[in-house]
Amino acid sequence: MSKRKPDIEVPDNKAVFSLRIVEIRAEEMREKREVTQVDPDKETGPPIVFDFIFDASGSMAERYGELADCFNTITIPSLREAAVQYTNPLRVGCLLFSNELVPAWRGFKTLEELGDRPMNAGMFRQPGLGGNTALFRAMESGVEWTAAAMKLLDPDNAMGKIAVLTDGANNQEPMSPQGVANIMGTIQYPKSFKTSIAYFKTGQGLSYEQFREMAAATKFEGVEFYEIAPKGNDEEQRRQFRHHFGIFSKKQTNAIKG
Repeated sequence: MSKRKPDIEVPDNKAVFSLRIVEIRAEEMREKREVTQVDPDKETGPPIVFDFIFDASGSMAERYGELADCFNTITIPSLREAAVQYTNPLRVGCLLFSNELVPAWRGFKTLEELGDRPMNAGMFRQPGLGGNTALFRAMESGVEWTAAAMKLLDPDNAMGKIAVLTDGANNQEPMSPQGVANIMGTIQYPKSFKTSIAYFKTGQGLSYEQFREMAAATKFEGVEFYEIAPKGNDEEQRRQFRHHFGIFSKKQTNAIKG
């Protein structure tokens, strides 16, 4: 499993850099054939690119298996149901983050390529995961790669959706959310680019107000806050996690409807 390449040195003109890095990412994926192209015989309409960005830090370790299972049994069926109703080309990527950024699979794939169970708990135990929380770096990377995939598929009409799930605050460089805000402010697809970030509070962590303030600083628009009762038994916590994930997943799939 290859890691997404580290950040390129940022020049003074950050707006130009943001657009240039999207071009670089697009060329990388084109060369490696990491974005499945549209099949005009089966797919019609503007392409829709999903990028799911999941916290794989140590504080999430007890939820690795549940998170993988929820993605397989809730998100994937929901996307398949939407794909039956809409003929738009759907492409799905997934990025795991902790100290490092590690893609769950390479590039952006069709649902057919991913199969019924594309994610497993072992993915969350790869080198570079299970540590701290490089949330802002993951968000920047997600925007860059999603915009690059949109550029490859249909630069004029493609739609993008980024969904971030975390249970903690950023504690890795960059410490400021400004880099996320910069690229969000200069991205070429403001009307067809939707973002959301969900906070699953599993213990001591950010309050809703703190999380909302942090999310607003990144310019991500959708803000979701779910609290898992810390005193519940394991079964109750799993039930709550799955319930909240179902709400989170439904909101992302509904993005297809515009």
